[in-house]
Amino acid sequence: MQREAIARVLVGNPKLLLLDEATSALDSESELVVQEALDQLLAREKRTTVIIAHRLTTIRNADVIVVIAAGQVVEMGTHEELMESADGHYRALVNKQELSLDSDARTESEKNLASMNSTANGSAGDLVALNKSLGNVTQLKFKGVRFAYPTRPNKPILDKFSLSVRQGETLALVGPSGGGKSTTIGLIERFYDPDEGLIEYEGNNLTELNIHWYRDQIGIVSQEPTLFSGTIGKNIAYGFPGATKGEIEAAAIAANAHDFIMSFPKGYETDVGEGGAQLSGGQKQRIAIARALVKNPKVLLLDEATSALDSESERVVQSALDKLMESHERTTIVIAHRLSTIRTADRIAFIAGGKLREVGSHDELMAKTNGRYKRLVESQKRNVTVSVADIKKDNLHTQEEDDEQIDFEKEDEELASQAFNKKDARNFAAPEMKFYIIGSIGAVVAGGVFPGKM
Repeated sequence: MQREAIARVLVGNPKLLLLDEATSALDSESELVVQEALDQLLAREKRTTVIIAHRLTTIRNADVIVVIAAGQVVEMGTHEELMESADGHYRALVNKQELSLDSDARTESEKNLASMNSTANGSAGDLVALNKSLGNVTQLKFKGVRFAYPTRPNKPILDKFSLSVRQGETLALVGPSGGGKSTTIGLIERFYDPDEGLIEYEGNNLTELNIHWYRDQIGIVSQEPTLFSGTIGKNIAYGFPGATKGEIEAAAIAANAHDFIMSFPKGYETDVGEGGAQLSGGQKQRIAIARALVKNPKVLLLDEATSALDSESERVVQSALDKLMESHERTTIVIAHRLSTIRTADRIAFIAGGKLREVGSHDELMAKTNGRYKRLVESQKRNVTVSVADIKKDNLHTQEEDDEQIDFEKEDEELASQAFNKKDARNFAAPEMKFYIIGSIGAVVAGGVFPGKM
């Protein structure tokens, strides 16, 4: 059918031939035949030909290859010229596709997992070397950002905020509530734009990038994940419409969710119920992580992803997150609720009052005398110690009062009487008394209008 379509186009002998991924929807055998026909056509007749390439192996002999990203031409040249650039976009794409082709002998699930978490030899080694060479490249950068929410324009949340996030690193954001951590994530997602300053993604101003393309580069796992009615597989695929079964399974494996999914009789076809009601909190969170990973994002945002879970679920989910952060295959930004979960982060940024106060590794920040991060860690340790002591004290008190009978009805009455105080109620209502009087008079007059007409 595809060869017939090519013949139909050529019958008019056009001067300009446009090939829009002409072989991408074909199986391997058909693709080989059609590609051979195209190669012969291009070699035999010299006409201007523009090709949108799905598989880069099909365009290596092109006169000029143009790489387009974020709506801009970022590279141009022959295959050989572009492959000479160690940190080039085209070379990275070629290496990634070669890695996928090298693993054709594996199952589809294993192949997709390898492309997301590759440690193989050969071309995979080249990709790892490329990632290492890009280790100091800035992925995201805040430059003097000032931002206030539209509802409170006179109260800035971020004020002259500057921060650089390196490619492939794990950066944890910590600090007091209201300091600007979640606002930073919101600006990275581009739910808002800064009032002053700018945010850059790989050297480009965020406001100049195509927002749909940019959001395809990031994945987010929030504190309260939202699942939709349907199957587990469908919920994971929402992160990347058109994802194959192998890609869905690979994402679930990376999120430490595959085992519990396969324990269900229907596996990935299991219905999650309304809002994920059929699953536990930890299971929902791991599906949310898989949904974020299925599109293999360059930047992963974790917004207190374990803070709403019980201890056991938190342990399982945190284990999955630790594996993702240790791989350094993507840039990870974490808002940390429990500081013990981010000690292994490459860098920790302490944000307070809308400004970056401290940044460094856990050991570097703990070495600072009277440092803000150090005080926060010690404060959490004290709270944990006090909580344990209170539990022991409560248990001891319960044992001493064993078999003691409590009159719950009397206790409820006493609490109710203490909760309501007439004098306090009158004092609280005093400033509004004139409105009560005017309203009462108006109600009496309005209520007497109809009877007065009788």
